[in-house]
Amino acid sequence: MIIIESLQITALLFLISGAIKTDLNCGVIRNRDVFTFCAFFVVLDIIYYSIFTREYFVEFSVNLIGMFCLSIILYAYNIWAAGDSKFMIAIFLAIPGRIYSIIPSGIMPGFKFLIIVFSISYIYVMIESLVIGIKQKDLFKATCFRLDIKHFIRSFLAVINSINLLDYILVSVFSNFFESNSTFLMLINFIVILTIVNFSKLLCSWMYIAISGTVLFILMIIFKWQLNIISSNYWSYLFLVILIIIRRLSEKYNYKSIQTDEIKPGMILSYATVLNFSKSRIQGLPKSTFEDLRSRITEQEVESIKKWQKSKYCQNKIIIVRKIPFAIFMAIGTICFLLLEVFII
Repeated sequence: MIIIESLQITALLFLISGAIKTDLNCGVIRNRDVFTFCAFFVVLDIIYYSIFTREYFVEFSVNLIGMFCLSIILYAYNIWAAGDSKFMIAIFLAIPGRIYSIIPSGIMPGFKFLIIVFSISYIYVMIESLVIGIKQKDLFKATCFRLDIKHFIRSFLAVINSINLLDYILVSVFSNFFESNSTFLMLINFIVILTIVNFSKLLCSWMYIAISGTVLFILMIIFKWQLNIISSNYWSYLFLVILIIIRRLSEKYNYKSIQTDEIKPGMILSYATVLNFSKSRIQGLPKSTFEDLRSRITEQEVESIKKWQKSKYCQNKIIIVRKIPFAIFMAIGTICFLLLEVFII
């Protein structure tokens, strides 16, 4: 059993080191590497759970399925790329289920991994924005910190209504389950916040806030619920506030200027850059961009941009959207997660 676990952890370390290298050099995590290691992990898992640790198979499977669903949600919400989702699945194929039993933490112990990853990414974005702001000498200008107060209030009210309504229903129906799985409830709140932020036009409307608030108020009267918007879900509200502030702060420093001949597949072009292509007749140039992972350019588009570079409309430099290196954060998160599970008592 120890030999299998050692092989799993060793192979995992090789995987994350290779993912960091390719993510830094190429901006992607190669499918070939992830699939190769996944196949190896599956073979080890079959041996591990069929012979040595059958009692941990259910816990391992539930956590793996949960993290798989989460990876799909994060990809669907354009928070990270498909490669990052596959990378996370490979990580949890590799982590032995026996590790989760050392410090019991509910039905989905892998959620702690995501908390670590996003905490690191927020710190990175904040520090990067501060450094760039100091270099550009405009960090403390009011425009950097100007928030849309109306949108902030609508978002906060939508989160309060949605989380309290959903939590009260879930805890009322599945009280025994959530008493021992409070982390899972936090995970649900996390998904709710991401959903509200990504569908803010619909879910942050005054109509949605009024309807959800009315339903919550009626249910509170019928079932005599007590609303506590401060203490019951304070981590969720804190996460929302941090998410909005960091997104607003990083928006100003979200772009990077590079030489046109340095363009690579997987990069994301800015609106201004794509607009410059409109004058050209060269085929295959990007025509639009969302400035997120949906708009990563392909190899064919890179070739067209290099042709554009030689045309009369060319520019020596273009603006791209800065990429958050999630592979590095996930690698650090994996190591921290393993240390927490094994050594922190």
